[in-house]
Amino acid sequence: MTAQSALLETEAQESSTTDEELAGRRAANGSSERGGAVSTPDYGEKKLPQALIIGVKKGGTRALLEAIRVHPDVRAVGVEPHFFDRNYEKGLEWYRNVMPKTLDGQITMEKTPSYFVTNDAPKRIHSMAKDIKLIVVVRNPVTRAISDYTQTLSKKPEIPTFEVLAFKNRTLGLIDASWSAIRIGIYALHLENWLQYFPLSQILFVSGERLIVDP
Repeated sequence: MTAQSALLETEAQESSTTDEELAGRRAANGSSERGGAVSTPDYGEKKLPQALIIGVKKGGTRALLEAIRVHPDVRAVGVEPHFFDRNYEKGLEWYRNVMPKTLDGQITMEKTPSYFVTNDAPKRIHSMAKDIKLIVVVRNPVTRAISDYTQTLSKKPEIPTFEVLAFKNRTLGLIDASWSAIRIGIYALHLENWLQYFPLSQILFVSGERLIVDP
């Protein structure tokens, strides 16, 4: 129950990352490494990631990342770089500098859930590393949408009800698939874009529900 509670709590804390947070985290990482407070000392080198958690928002990506990075051969960025959707113009050297230092044999990875629904992300990631491993955490699209809405509601309590946003016509049961909370959960729609650049053998799908029950 303790593990389940911890995973639920980290999933609930998923949020976007600002440049200020990235800068602060890099500074904190540098300080802790010099003080010997983390497992990898102040040597090794920063490398581009070999694996990415690309989605989905409110699927449990934070919980998954925290579970994976417990492994001593994995080093991960604690915040979301948003390189392939918001910061691509800053270049690969900026992206590399965001990464933690790794030793030979260690894997570098990061997670930014919005990559999965960003049209240009597959092409950009493929141009960086065509053999990269991709991880997608999926959960029931309805519960995912509700979780997404709840997070937005906590920041903007004035927004309309879930039902108002979700339905074009409640009587006829017509769903508004253009609303982002629903559109993100149409997984097949977004997956088609990724399969133009990556084979299924390079994509691992993780059940968000199973992740909570049996991490």
